[in-house]
Amino acid sequence: MKATSKRMVGKVLCIDYRKSSFARLGISASSHYGSSCERNRFKRLVREAFRLTRGELPPMDLHVVPRQYAKRAKLADITVEFKKLYCVYSSCVNLDSARKSKIDSEASDRRSPAPSGQGEKEDRFGEVAASPNSQNLRGRSICQS
Repeated sequence: MKATSKRMVGKVLCIDYRKSSFARLGISASSHYGSSCERNRFKRLVREAFRLTRGELPPMDLHVVPRQYAKRAKLADITVEFKKLYCVYSSCVNLDSARKSKIDSEASDRRSPAPSGQGEKEDRFGEVAASPNSQNLRGRSICQS
C-alpha cells in the first residue's frame, strides 16, 4: 500500500490512504510503540473512531500507525484526526479534478490553431517571443513607479 497511497501525519496518528471500492481499516502498532496493553488500547480506540466516522468517510483503504502522543489520546482526539483526513481527502479530490479540467482546457487551447496572421512566433526552444504590443511582464522591471 505504501507505493500507491498518500500519507496524512497528524498529532496522534499517521494515516496512509488510497481510493478503494469500500472503506477498510488496517492498524499497525509495533512493540516500539509500547506494551501490549498500550497497543491494544490504541487499536480499540482506532476501531471505535473508524466505526463512528465510517459514514462520513469516502470509500478508501486506511492504514493507521500511532505516534507517541497517541498513548495519551482520547477517542475524541482520534475521531478528529479521521475527520481531518476526510477534509484533506476531499480537498485533494477537488484539486485533482480542478487540475485535470485545467490541463484539458490548456490541451484544447494548444490544439486549436490561431487565426492566420495573428499567431505568435515561437523560437527554436518552443517559447513564444514577446511582441512589442503584448502585455508580457517578462521585459518589465519589478520596481516601476
